[in-house]
Amino acid sequence: MRAILLVGVLGLLAAEAGAGAPRAADELRFGIEVAKKGLWQEARFRFERALVLDPQSANAYNNLGVALEQQGEFAQARQAYEKALELAGQPLRPAELRPLPGSR
Repeated sequence: MRAILLVGVLGLLAAEAGAGAPRAADELRFGIEVAKKGLWQEARFRFERALVLDPQSANAYNNLGVALEQQGEFAQARQAYEKALELAGQPLRPAELRPLPGSR
């Protein structure tokens, strides 16, 4: 009886601890929202946080690359993009490549 009660209490504690914990997807969503507002330092922080929570996220690496590029960190951006491609398991097709607005 004690063992069952202890397991039940531990299960509730674990569920409560996980309920408020940030998820990688939440960090990505928030990062995208602040990036749309031009808040690149905050976006970068959120994408890096997403990678702490999910180190295998190709989307987080790709978004981090965008934020780094916007901050002028081109070498780091390239590394992030390369990692995103490695994790995605497939190269981008030419149809998916689009120039940035204002670039030629």
